[in-house]
Amino acid sequence: LVTYTGGQFFADLSGVWNNMAGATFTLSADVAIAFYGAGGYGTFNNYGTLKKTAGAGLGDLALNLRNAAAGSVVRSESGILGFSASYVQTNGLTELAGGNFSGALLDIRGGLLTGAGNIAANVSNGGQVAPGSGVGLLTITNTIPQTYTSTTNSLVTFQIGGLNPGSGHDQIRINSSATLAGTLRAVLANGYIPTAGNTYTVMTFTARSGVFTNYSFP
Repeated sequence: LVTYTGGQFFADLSGVWNNMAGATFTLSADVAIAFYGAGGYGTFNNYGTLKKTAGAGLGDLALNLRNAAAGSVVRSESGILGFSASYVQTNGLTELAGGNFSGALLDIRGGLLTGAGNIAANVSNGGQVAPGSGVGLLTITNTIPQTYTSTTNSLVTFQIGGLNPGSGHDQIRINSSATLAGTLRAVLANGYIPTAGNTYTVMTFTARSGVFTNYSFP
């Protein structure tokens, strides 16, 4: 059951919304879907496309969001697409495409997280992260410090096309700690050829634990 009350939808806490393959669910304004009642959240299983296309503010889904198929897409094109309950991706694509994300945790267990913009949530990478649309800057920051954690089977890819972070080469900026593991991959962009001795700062953080265990360079 979903009830609209002017600017906000209420979803029954026991409800399950399946956005099937080929279907599109669009937030075209700063609206929210909140849980109805007490004791828990409903579930939104995305097998198609979920996107926010308009509104400079927050559109929040207070549902347990599951992005779960090879062709499934969650895309923020405008303002902030928020997930105040939970967000888990086991397959598919999570993309910043002109907009931003917020929530408690973006749990990327599979598939790809990509794009340029800000994520006001902790990020766990057990799949793939590739900042930028082309070369770009991805920030993980909020007034509350947000962390980045990667697992042994994760991959993070940085495009190298020049010396300046965010414009010449990809960068991830984290306003708290980073826990590193998995594979770091660098790929050349826009015909760029590095010179011996050049340095590229692809990640910044306030503290670090762990290291990347594998590297893939041109």
